[in-house]
Amino acid sequence: MTKWHKLFEVRFFHEFYGNYSSRDIEVFLSAETKEILTSYQLNYKKTSEGFIILYKDDRKYLLEQLKGGISLFFGLRSTNRHFTNFSNYEPKSGLEKYFFSNRSGFSDISDPNSPNYEPIKLHTGSYFNENNLCLSCQSNSNLKEVLIDSEIVINKGNEIYFEGELDGRERVFDILGSSYGAYDVALKNSGNSEVLCYSPDFFSKAFGLIEIDLGSTEATKFEAVKGSEYHIRFENRSVIWNYFFVSKKKRVFESIELFSGKQKLEFSDPLQVTLINGQEATKVASLGPLPLRKAYSWQQLYAELKEDELESSHEFVKKKIYLPTPDITRIKGTIVEGSESYFSDMYIYL
Repeated sequence: MTKWHKLFEVRFFHEFYGNYSSRDIEVFLSAETKEILTSYQLNYKKTSEGFIILYKDDRKYLLEQLKGGISLFFGLRSTNRHFTNFSNYEPKSGLEKYFFSNRSGFSDISDPNSPNYEPIKLHTGSYFNENNLCLSCQSNSNLKEVLIDSEIVINKGNEIYFEGELDGRERVFDILGSSYGAYDVALKNSGNSEVLCYSPDFFSKAFGLIEIDLGSTEATKFEAVKGSEYHIRFENRSVIWNYFFVSKKKRVFESIELFSGKQKLEFSDPLQVTLINGQEATKVASLGPLPLRKAYSWQQLYAELKEDELESSHEFVKKKIYLPTPDITRIKGTIVEGSESYFSDMYIYL
């Protein structure tokens, strides 16, 4: 009977949901990766939290005897058109993608056989961020236009793939063929270095690329990788919460206080505004961005409104109104002092 064992597993955690889930993410494999899986008799399986690669017990020697190493390459695409509304990352142009790897410098280092083993994040920091961006290219990309430099060195591990000066006509395929993956590029003129992520043409719509290295270094040899659990963690977006209270009788609210249970929340003082449709409203806004969540742990959210109902007698009436939380399909963004700011407008009609 064939015994299968875990070579490695990739799991996606999203702070918006507060758990591990692959519900909004499609993972796709390059043809070269599929060939490697077949050649080494590995099995790819999608899971509810990501995916797992399994190896056969009687074929593990193929991985133990690797010379030079192999790379498994995966693309990530969101299947939820509102994904970036509640995820704290910015979709990039075709020249940049988020890159995740188990190679040194890109991830945490942890021994899966250690009693103190912790899952390895395929990024530095609690969540992936702008530090995970790499230059992205496909087979027909003009290499000089991508790198914005002419004298370069392209290498991966100890192997140099190109060293010299570009004349501006070279396509990526001319130099790298179908050897997809991440390459280190030294830019001689600027003295800088870049990570160049070369992916198949059908990866063009991917926002992220995963490269799992096997065997090219001591840290990625079979014994070090087998049983590993890799994590990619998505941070939930924080936005300004704007509440607009619209009175059909055009009442003026002297004060509006927001609470979660008995805890008072920090919101601005009431401000009279005119909506785009000409209606008058009273607006309060959170004093800072608040994180979006699928389910909030706090108690029922409500507002206490103090209104001047009888202006002549100055008799104040207090009302308690239960409030909605942001609709992730209606998150908006704007540029404030050169940086993007996100907000959610919510309307309460009284």
